[in-house]
Amino acid sequence: MTDEQSDSRRRDTAPPTPAATHNKPVLGAFAVAGLAVLATGTAVLTGTKATSLPVGEVVESRSLFFRDASNGRIAVYDGQTRRIIIRFEKGEGAFVRQSMRALNHTRRVSKKEMGNAFTLARTDKNIMLLSDPTTGERIKLNAFGSVALKSFTRFLPSAEAAQKAQTATRQKGA
Repeated sequence: MTDEQSDSRRRDTAPPTPAATHNKPVLGAFAVAGLAVLATGTAVLTGTKATSLPVGEVVESRSLFFRDASNGRIAVYDGQTRRIIIRFEKGEGAFVRQSMRALNHTRRVSKKEMGNAFTLARTDKNIMLLSDPTTGERIKLNAFGSVALKSFTRFLPSAEAAQKAQTATRQKGA
């Protein structure tokens, strides 16, 4: 065996250098990032929108207005009757407050009409949605847990009717 063949064998069986080993994950990460940028760019240029799972048919809904006062209070109004549903004092109703502000921010950024009502809906799959018909934005309230759901469920007509019936029953018993 010649020295040249011996050197060739050593190179083939020698362990890879640390630099060569560490470059593979970095190159893989760049490849994934490149594909993500390419897919996003293609979707934007072709006008493709993100898809989501079907949420079901709406079985109950209510139009709502939110008014944020300068003193920190928030009032929630029925969109049809303009009757006040509830007032939150400063520091109360955090999830309602943040949801309303997020949807209003989207309206401001997209330069849409600020005075239109939002829609709260419950579907036959028991999914709660807060949506803005003006911008098309939609918040799936179930994603934020039971406390968030409860904070909005009370605005639905069925919850309001159940509350009135419960109050009437208590008054009869008294």
